[in-house]
Amino acid sequence: MNNQVKNLKELTIELQELKQEHNSLKVSYEKDITENKLAKDQLQVQMKNLDAVFESSPVAMFVIDNTTNIVMTNLAFTVMCGGSESDILQHRPGNALRCIHSHSDPRGCGYAEACKYCNVRNGVEGLIANGGSLHGAELELELTRNGEPGKYWMNIGVEPFIMNGQGHWCIAMDDVTERKKAEEKISKFNAELEQRVADRTNELAAANKELETFSYSVSHDLRAPLRHISGYVELLTTKFHDILPEKGKHYLDSIAGSSHEMGTLIDNLLQFSRTGRAEMRKSANDMNDIVNAVIESITAEQAECAISWKVDKLPIVQCDSALLKQVWINLLGNAVKYSRSRANIKIDIGAKEENNEYIFSVRDNGVGFEMQYAHKLFGVFQRLHPAGEFEGTGIGLANVRQIISRHGGRTWAEAELNKGATFYFSLIK
Repeated sequence: MNNQVKNLKELTIELQELKQEHNSLKVSYEKDITENKLAKDQLQVQMKNLDAVFESSPVAMFVIDNTTNIVMTNLAFTVMCGGSESDILQHRPGNALRCIHSHSDPRGCGYAEACKYCNVRNGVEGLIANGGSLHGAELELELTRNGEPGKYWMNIGVEPFIMNGQGHWCIAMDDVTERKKAEEKISKFNAELEQRVADRTNELAAANKELETFSYSVSHDLRAPLRHISGYVELLTTKFHDILPEKGKHYLDSIAGSSHEMGTLIDNLLQFSRTGRAEMRKSANDMNDIVNAVIESITAEQAECAISWKVDKLPIVQCDSALLKQVWINLLGNAVKYSRSRANIKIDIGAKEENNEYIFSVRDNGVGFEMQYAHKLFGVFQRLHPAGEFEGTGIGLANVRQIISRHGGRTWAEAELNKGATFYFSLIK
């Protein structure tokens, strides 16, 4: 009897445990069903969102299956093709997306290394047959749009995915035909521009050759007659000095002076020609060293003038020191020359950095000039003041502009009549 009671208690306990396990399994099952339903609902929401994104995308897109049949399109693709979706779904894209590059076209199609040229693999069908994806390839394709075949440049992306257990490919196409046409125009223009530059370079080389010939002619052919004139004037002056009237002596002095002036003009013109052809030897130069050397030379030559020099801290620049020294000689010499009428000559030399340039300035308190004539300053033989009032040949500033231009810089000036002038030049940093 006791054994029966014991067995009954054990059976009761076992039954309760089974019941608890059953209840636990039931709860778990119901939870799994609920989670599964939630997952399905979430998946449906995501699919709807993806469908909305696919349909509303401004980029033309369509989906093909593993037989290359079009199974889905968005509105942008339908509009691009100029047909209805039902018409498009009846076609396969193989022929419509055939790439038309030639084998010799160096642009290639942009698929992969195995597809260097477009005729190696034919359009999207070839890509699908070999698997993989494609991103940002620009292809020139034959497309049927609005019922008419044509050639268009497309930026294409292809991405594989699984839908309903089957392999599919989403293809996105962006029409870049107009951009390609613009690039071809620019490329053609650049080629024409390069040819024009080459032609212009040849013309300049020929002009430089002519200038060398001209310089040789000036140096030799013009100097000989001048030497004869000067020689005969000197003979007349020495041998017939006692019998020449005063007016005759005055005439001979005028001839000698003009001959000397002509010789100076020739020398300056030759210097200008040589400066334009001289080989540039750029190095790092402290501009203060160059300026101080020029100031020392001018001060010694113009000992009778009271000159107050003010020189700022000037930068170290890459330049041809010999040519830049000539620039400072011309600018500082002019500043002294055109300020000589002042009791106290004041010349300020400064520099500043602006953008990618060093800008140097020379300011004086001289006679200045009217700005309406500033465009003449840097021309050959151009003068703004009478030759009798200020010596010079009108070559100095032309030399300055030529030297600074060869360094890639600019030259300009500002002034006011009787209130001094400021000359500027720039050098690339």
